[in-house]
Amino acid sequence: MLAKHPALTILAAATGLALLGSCAASQSAKLPAPPPPPPARPAPQATPAPLPANTNWRDRPASPGVWEWSAADGQSTARFAGGELVLPCNGHEGRVTLMRRLSAQPATDGPIPATVLTTSQIRPLSASAVGTVPLAYAAITFTAWDGLLDAMAFSRGRFAVEIAGEPTLYLPAWTEVSRVVEDCR
Repeated sequence: MLAKHPALTILAAATGLALLGSCAASQSAKLPAPPPPPPARPAPQATPAPLPANTNWRDRPASPGVWEWSAADGQSTARFAGGELVLPCNGHEGRVTLMRRLSAQPATDGPIPATVLTTSQIRPLSASAVGTVPLAYAAITFTAWDGLLDAMAFSRGRFAVEIAGEPTLYLPAWTEVSRVVEDCR
């Protein structure tokens, strides 16, 4: 019978489509709303990781402080970090002494193990205790022509001084070191 009345066919099709549309609309009304986007997280702050114990000494951060040079009574002297390390020259004897401040009196009166590291040399040494805390030092004396002094002065960027029982000093190879060595020769 719908075939005889094309208008009824169109009306029935339109009604069916309207009913389907209303069903779809009521179905979407029943779905939960999508969740809101997560809040933005602040970017993590980079913290430097501690260096492993086997890291090359040249990769360690430099010790805080600067070199200062002075001359008094014929003695040329370089001081690092206000006296943490002192390099005085005794020009009359042609000797340079490396003096590292100690935080405590050594346990024994014997030699104190030490090492100086440069880009061209690594030399184990023995230091002697001089003075008393707070002005106690581990002292190592060199002739002014000792090649280790040149290695310290011309090390690429820095050199290191290790004294048993003290933190290692990573020192910049600035001109104050070479000044003392040259003044002593």
